[in-house]
Amino acid sequence: MAVVQKKRGGEEVVIDRLHYRLSMETFARVTVSLPVSAIIGCFVTAIYFQFDAVNETVCHVQNIIPSMSAISSATPQRYFWRFLMGLQAFPRLVVGLIYLNFYLSKIHKIPESQHKSFSRLAWLNFVLYTVENVSLLAVSVVANKENYPIHEKIFITFMITSLCYECTNLIVFRWSHPQMDYNESQSYSCKKKYFISILVCTAGLLVAFWRHRIHCDAHAFSFFSAFEYAIALINIAYHYTAVMDFKGMYWYFGMPRVSNGSASSNHDSEYIYQNNHNKGE
Repeated sequence: MAVVQKKRGGEEVVIDRLHYRLSMETFARVTVSLPVSAIIGCFVTAIYFQFDAVNETVCHVQNIIPSMSAISSATPQRYFWRFLMGLQAFPRLVVGLIYLNFYLSKIHKIPESQHKSFSRLAWLNFVLYTVENVSLLAVSVVANKENYPIHEKIFITFMITSLCYECTNLIVFRWSHPQMDYNESQSYSCKKKYFISILVCTAGLLVAFWRHRIHCDAHAFSFFSAFEYAIALINIAYHYTAVMDFKGMYWYFGMPRVSNGSASSNHDSEYIYQNNHNKGE
């Protein structure tokens, strides 16, 4: 039997007739595999079958690495790209809601005088996360060859909200974890490293784009594309740290039954997921 205890008035919610259980680790792996597969699949096929077309730029200089916009707007790659990016959009939005409740459930660890500021920042973090994911979906749907001005604006929105989210998320995470165990410390450390790496790559991307647009340097756009891929993959890795934050947690599908019981003694989270079977899928 799987049990979910909810710290609210001493109620205990028991899951009867459990039909399915999915670990957050498996959920995260499947979700991040979608954009990674889209990037690899479109890149390999575009390079192999459409090398000249995807490396063509307005400057007409030599390039060897196509941009993500180029490989995702080529045909038929655009359909594969849109399909996988559409699949990963909803699960990531759900994770945003989980993170919001995850942080708000830790407000008791923060001095009462800071509760309002913490709540506002947690909500801002959620909004930035949501806009980032909506922008990612939109930039995948609006190809640069179809409507470059709109595509460019959405891409800029994605980049800005992504960086802002990663920054605010670091602040909220550290604020809500005044004392960290080993797992939490590892998660926070990875988030910092990934955020700094993305900042460095973003700086490189801007310099390469400037050299391409202003000076039309050979291979400048290739450097821009390389930084773009690095940012995308590091961004995926940053979001994958959710596996450490929700380690041991599961999605349950069954019939909930509420019974009166003593409140759980675990004060670290409002929701505690327990499994009386052996660990694993």
